[in-house]
Amino acid sequence: MVVIILVPLTVRNRSEAKPSAPPHPPGVDGAQPEAGTPAERLHELGIRRASREITLEEYAAAREDILGDL
Repeated sequence: MVVIILVPLTVRNRSEAKPSAPPHPPGVDGAQPEAGTPAERLHELGIRRASREITLEEYAAAREDILGDL
């Protein structure tokens, strides 16, 4: 007796695949000015800190600058 098991395979188009790293938020390379509300800027700053793009000292200084604008 021969048993054949068919398993559907899914192939994802490379253009549909998610990028491995998120794009840099505005202002990371210094060419674009910071935009948005203080809450949006704090959120982006938190993302950069979580991804270890900036040090804790840079995060603290930038956070103080943003909170000083309020």
